[in-house]
Amino acid sequence: MPVRNSPEGSLGLDLLWSSLEAEADYPGLLTRRLTSAPDRDVFVFWEGGKQGRKGLSVSAAGVLEEVTAHLPDVYGLDTAVSVPVPGRVELRIAEARGAVSSVFETLIEDIVKTLSADAAKDALVALCRRLDLWKHFFAVGRNGLSLNQQSGLFAELTVLIDVMTPAIGEESAAHAWYGPAGALQDFADDCLGVEVKSVSSTGPAIVTIANERQLDERLVGELLLAVYKLDIRETGEGLTLPGKIEAVRKYLAVYESASALFEAKLIRSGYSDAHRAKYIHRMTVRSADWFRVDGLFPRITEQELPTGVSQVSYKVNVESCQEWALTPKTAIETIRRAHEQ
Repeated sequence: MPVRNSPEGSLGLDLLWSSLEAEADYPGLLTRRLTSAPDRDVFVFWEGGKQGRKGLSVSAAGVLEEVTAHLPDVYGLDTAVSVPVPGRVELRIAEARGAVSSVFETLIEDIVKTLSADAAKDALVALCRRLDLWKHFFAVGRNGLSLNQQSGLFAELTVLIDVMTPAIGEESAAHAWYGPAGALQDFADDCLGVEVKSVSSTGPAIVTIANERQLDERLVGELLLAVYKLDIRETGEGLTLPGKIEAVRKYLAVYESASALFEAKLIRSGYSDAHRAKYIHRMTVRSADWFRVDGLFPRITEQELPTGVSQVSYKVNVESCQEWALTPKTAIETIRRAHEQ
């Protein structure tokens, strides 16, 4: 297979691939080297002629069996691992034929940034961990998030910036954000849990509880429930989900660790900038209701279920929960005190 190397230019990855495609007048492999750390070689490539496909190649010190063990099977990707020379492993990532994805370029750009920022010796294992995040992305949002998923993420990001960061700081808040991982609560750590629900501002304040463990404070020590009513429109005031995400990115830009955590968890949530044109709905928070979940708070818990009954989903009308209500300011103070103990 003929191979032709081209020096790196100042083009973006999409234009690099386009320039390689323009040169692909025969079936073969064209590569262009990217700037990388001294211990690794990173190339974008185009293979297969005019009807070919694009990809990324990363070569670094490693053990074939270890890289293979960590390499996930990701929808829409073809991956291959080889040993070009003893002690060095090459990992190639290409678009799967017949499964063209609008987010492939975004995925590769994210991996290149990860490789540039990660000075760890085990670069290929770090790359595999990043691919594992994208595996979750494709499982949740490869075609974009539904409107319900968008509003849920919007509410979580509002809590992240407006409540969690003032209470415990940017890095701790980013660490505590577990919504993208499908955990019992959207924010959780050793001190407490916070479950976030979004509802339409035009309907009743009724929230769906996923299972009998979600509102069980015994599992986290202290538990808060936040219910955000959102006004959702295709035009008018408010922020789209991409607009909200850009605002969070801008806020976290000076907090390097928190920003990196946020970007990784954003991928896991199923969000990609490649889909931003799909997210046209504008959202405005009309009210934020907070509750301390304890005592006789209306809920179903695991200890109350008959033997053999599990995975119970149910609904709670938060209008009946005013006895346990907190103001957002009190919620921030409660979260802060829990972390100071």
